[in-house]
Amino acid sequence: MILSALRPILAFSLLLATLPAWALQVLPVRDGETAFARIAADDLTRIALSEGRIQSWHALKGRLAIEKNPRTGQLYVRPLDRGEPASLFLTAESGATYALTLQPVDMPAESLILKDPARRAAQPSAAERSDSRQRMVKALALMLAADRLPADMEVRERGETLRLWQGSRFVHLRSWLGTAVVADLFQLTNTGATEMRVAEPELFRPGVLAVAVENQALNPGEASRVFVIRQRQGDE
Repeated sequence: MILSALRPILAFSLLLATLPAWALQVLPVRDGETAFARIAADDLTRIALSEGRIQSWHALKGRLAIEKNPRTGQLYVRPLDRGEPASLFLTAESGATYALTLQPVDMPAESLILKDPARRAAQPSAAERSDSRQRMVKALALMLAADRLPADMEVRERGETLRLWQGSRFVHLRSWLGTAVVADLFQLTNTGATEMRVAEPELFRPGVLAVAVENQALNPGEASRVFVIRQRQGDE
C-alpha cells in the first residue's frame, strides 16, 4: 500500500521542528533583465528560485550581508544600509542570470521567490520517471523530507490558510509541481482546548495518491507537518 510505504520514510527522515511562517513575495524575473523587490530593513529576507537552485551571487561590498544555505541553494539577505537600495546579481544552476534591485523597507522577515516563466520544466521530473507508482511516491517523500528544491520541478511558496476542522489551523506552505503530480507541504496546528488526533484517511480526496501526518496526536497549541502527494490538475 502506498501509505504504508510512505510512512517509514517520513518517520525516519523528517525533523519535528515547526517551519517558520515567512511572508511571501513572488517576483517574476527574466534572464538578463533587472527586477525590483522590497526586503526587510532590519530582518532577514530569504531568496529562492521557484525552479532550481542559486549557484552564485555578486553584490557590492558593504551593501548586503548574504549567507547561502548549501543544502537548498537559497540565500538569506540582510541590508547593511537600510536607507539605500542594493543591487544583487544571481546565477542559477541552469546558467540564467537575474539582476535584482532590493529596496529595504520596514517589514518583517519575508521570502522572495524568483519565478522565471521561461524555466518551467517541460519534461517529467526524475521522480515521475520512476518505474512504478510506489517508487515515485517514495522519491517524492524523500524530497519532501529533505526539503529539497530539485531543478526539474517547480517549487511554489503558498502561505494559504485553508478551512479544515473546527479548532484547527491548516496552512498550505509549499508545493513541488511536476508535469503530472504535485507534492504539497502543510502545517496543521491544534488551536482547540483538547487533544487532537488526526486520521490520515480523513485527508484523502479524489486524485490524492498518498498522505502522511508527522505527528497524529496534537496537544493544544502543537503543530505537525502534513504531506500530500496528488495528481496535478490543469495548469495550477
